[in-house]
Amino acid sequence: QTRVIDVNRTTKVTKGGDLTNFTAMVVVGNGDGVIGFATGKGADVGMAIDKAYRKAARSLTYVQRFEDHTIYHEVRGKYCKTICVMLPAPSGDGIVANDTVEAICTLAGIKNIKAKIHGSHHPHNTVRAVFAALEAVESPEDVARRTG
Repeated sequence: QTRVIDVNRTTKVTKGGDLTNFTAMVVVGNGDGVIGFATGKGADVGMAIDKAYRKAARSLTYVQRFEDHTIYHEVRGKYCKTICVMLPAPSGDGIVANDTVEAICTLAGIKNIKAKIHGSHHPHNTVRAVFAALEAVESPEDVARRTG
């Protein structure tokens, strides 16, 4: 599954006229713990989204989930000035978060979670902060292995 998070248009003014370029950020996931993201650039929106999709499909990560519906523990992710705080939620609560975080959690197969973004709300930084937070989630087995 694919979600387009952000599309940005840039224009360079030259002697011969304007050169327009597009940047797209895409998140992909299978709804069962595997997600990835990437950005792509192109002369039109479709080309940028297609490039981003192909790049995102090559850079996938696995998200640890508790009982296939939430995360194991509270976790923080940081990227530049964006801080993402994610809290586990009981079954039936749903996803309480902004649109970007909701899209990522849905693609990862997380059904119940509370999340808050502090600092910059720029979509690119938000995606990277959320991925940093989700990669920091540890299962009890991981903690037991790490602590001996």
